[in-house]
Amino acid sequence: MKFRTKTVLGVAVIELILLGILTLNFISMLRDSNQEEALRKVKLTESLMIAASEDAVISYDIATLQSLADNVIQTQELAYVRFWDNDYNILVESWLLDEKTASDFYRSSETLHRTIPIEVSGQISGYVQFGIDQGYMANLLNTAINQTVSLAVFEILLVAAFSALLGVYLTNQLTGLTLASNKIREGNLGFKLPVRGNDELSETVQAFNTMSTTLKRLEIQRLQEKEKLEIAHQRMRSLLDNFPFLIWLKNNDGQFLSVNKAFADACGKHNPESVEGLTDFDVWPTDLANQYRIDDLKVINSAKGKVVEEKVESEGERIWIETFKSPVVHHDKVIGTVGFARDVSERKEAAERQRKAEAIFNSASEAILLADAYANVKMINPAFTQITGYEEDEILGQNASILSSGQHDKEFYQIMYAALETEGSWQGEIHNRKKNGELYVQWQTIVALKGEHGQVEEYLAIFSDITQKKAAEDEIKYRANYDQLTGLPNRTLLNELLKQELLRSHRESKKSAVMFLDLDHFKRINDTLGHAIGDLLLQKVSELLQTTIRDSDVVARLGGDEFIVILSDVDNVTDISAVAEKIVTSLGTPIHIHEHEIRTCTSIGIAVFPEDGRDEEELLSHADMAMYKAKESGRGQYRFFNTEMAKEIRSSRSIELELSNVIENEELCVAFQPIVNISDHSICGYEALMRWPEQTNQKVSVEQSIRNAEEFGLIQPLFEVVFNKAAQGVSQLLQNSTSTELYFSVNVSSHQIPDRLSLDWVVQRLADYGLSPQHLIIELTEGVFLSDSPENLRWLKRAREIGIRISLDDFGTGYSSLAYLKRFTVDFLKIDRGFVANLQQTGADYSLIKSVISLSDAFGLTVIAEGVETEEQAKVLSELGCEAAQGYFYGKPKLVQLLEAESIS
Repeated sequence: MKFRTKTVLGVAVIELILLGILTLNFISMLRDSNQEEALRKVKLTESLMIAASEDAVISYDIATLQSLADNVIQTQELAYVRFWDNDYNILVESWLLDEKTASDFYRSSETLHRTIPIEVSGQISGYVQFGIDQGYMANLLNTAINQTVSLAVFEILLVAAFSALLGVYLTNQLTGLTLASNKIREGNLGFKLPVRGNDELSETVQAFNTMSTTLKRLEIQRLQEKEKLEIAHQRMRSLLDNFPFLIWLKNNDGQFLSVNKAFADACGKHNPESVEGLTDFDVWPTDLANQYRIDDLKVINSAKGKVVEEKVESEGERIWIETFKSPVVHHDKVIGTVGFARDVSERKEAAERQRKAEAIFNSASEAILLADAYANVKMINPAFTQITGYEEDEILGQNASILSSGQHDKEFYQIMYAALETEGSWQGEIHNRKKNGELYVQWQTIVALKGEHGQVEEYLAIFSDITQKKAAEDEIKYRANYDQLTGLPNRTLLNELLKQELLRSHRESKKSAVMFLDLDHFKRINDTLGHAIGDLLLQKVSELLQTTIRDSDVVARLGGDEFIVILSDVDNVTDISAVAEKIVTSLGTPIHIHEHEIRTCTSIGIAVFPEDGRDEEELLSHADMAMYKAKESGRGQYRFFNTEMAKEIRSSRSIELELSNVIENEELCVAFQPIVNISDHSICGYEALMRWPEQTNQKVSVEQSIRNAEEFGLIQPLFEVVFNKAAQGVSQLLQNSTSTELYFSVNVSSHQIPDRLSLDWVVQRLADYGLSPQHLIIELTEGVFLSDSPENLRWLKRAREIGIRISLDDFGTGYSSLAYLKRFTVDFLKIDRGFVANLQQTGADYSLIKSVISLSDAFGLTVIAEGVETEEQAKVLSELGCEAAQGYFYGKPKLVQLLEAESIS
């Protein structure tokens, strides 16, 4: 607590105690005085009332009594006055209050009632009664007390104010001294206090001010000297720190006495003072510190300077430093070393970059040419000579236009130089000429090298010979857009050309037509004459098609034997029909290829824009639909698309969807028809035949379903379902059979061989059902054998090596002879049911079957006759030497459950 506060509080407490005592005494005196006054007043009133009323009471002078009562109330400040007679009858009364208030006042405990008898000659003649309001007297007392307390409080405040002023006066100088002391402690020397009065405190303040002034003067002198030293130090520090070198001073012990900022930065300290007192071992890696110490000792011992180039580590990186070290000599004695070093990393790096740039320049595969502002050659690299043929001494000083091929016009070069002027570079293809006159294509980048004021000083050209690359790109582009066999646009380019044609037709409100062509019997030609002849046929067809259309029309090949013709600017349907008839006639003429005369024809489907489609995809689809209708009409026909065709196609798609669902859900059934030995009617095996489940209500025959599966690309998943169920069924039959050589045969489509049907898959599925390859016969049609494909041959060979036997199905219905059996080894021949149906002991069918059996014996084949329905047919076949047969005579195809039931019964 401050002295001032203590002073004020002390005086205030003392005054408060004294005033409290005086106030209490004064209040006590007021109370006593008030009581005495009340008693005096009562006695005075009694005497006055008795003296004044005696005669009036005796004489019953009511008016005098009333006047007396009213006067007494006013002069004596009574509440009421009342005169009674001896019988206590009220003679007169006077009130200062209204009736209600008077009644309450009369009964109040605050009212002092006084009744006095009036005696005349010793006899009581009446009574006088008056009331005094003691509350009123108390209020007067309280008012007096309140005034006394207020005066006491006011006196306390006056005392407090006086005490505060006294405290301020007494402590003001002391507070100033405290403030001044703190200022000086904070470094504010020379701080002065105002001197007030001439007492002892004032003299103390005066002495303090003198001391502060003296300290200020001494401080100024000290700061001036320090500033001079600091300026000198800063000048030296600035001089050293602004040197682009590392500077240091060491004693003989290797301790740093002083370094500049560059040195501190180099060793990662940044603050020069933090390095002082350290050694090389404190700031550098050990290997560097050892080397530095050795160099220092050499300088100290030899008293001669030394210059070295070395690497140092700075912030994790090593930089090249060139160092000058010299001895510090005092009185002919070396007392330390001084060193100066500079970073020569940039010089080293520049030299290294120069070396690498020269290496890159000389080894770059791209040609590099540097020319002046007038395109005169200043420098080339070896690749330039390799590409252009010009040696360095032949091209230097020559104008770069010496390479010009003459194939670019003046405008080309104007655009090039304009780009160099505005953008600073140009890039693109340019045709130039080599020294030997050969033209080539180069991809070139030219950069304009400008000076400080933006003027072009040199040109840097970098180029490579892309002649072969361009040829390869053109070849790739050609292959991507043109058919390799015929040179016609392929599917990709066709879509783009058709799209452009439709946009033009729409813009010019004209018609266009799309023809979808498919060669008839092309597969047969491929199978019988080979793919080489087939390819030549396709080339010849493409040539004929191009000669039958206008130059504005387009012929394209989709693939296989399918072609597209786009007719533009069509006026009417008659014109389209004329072109279609011309194509049909042209392709219906025999075509001679080598020694073969080939007769083919084409089926054409036609869709017209915009009636039959608004885009290329829709038109091609509708033309395709029309082409299939043309094939159904007998081949060598053309048909225009109509809405009925779309309905038929949708029906075909419905069949495809139903077939897909049945395959996916594995709802197909497999029936087994027995293959028997004709001699003893014993069962050799079963042919597994696909059957539709009854709940599908399928109206399409099994044969047509298989053709649909081949067309829709579903033949392989269909086969897998049938094969799994067949293998499972045969596995069940073997469990109830005494023969372990029982086999089953399945039909395989030519669409499955060789890529789709994996023999490894077949073997694995057989193993899954406990079967071996010897239990399986694969039935194939002649189409597989008619092909010259080496892949088919390898597939068949591997199948027989595994142990799977091969059967040639529907023999005699194809277009070939038994000659191909020399190349393809099979195990069974199945005579088609058509030759068995009308079999008798004489006739063509008899002779044919007899020949087949004889030839089969020569090849070691087993013949199986299909469709045997009568005992007579079986008898004839037996006489001809046919070993096996199948048909309704021996048993209808049945599900495995029925066969098992028959076996048990």
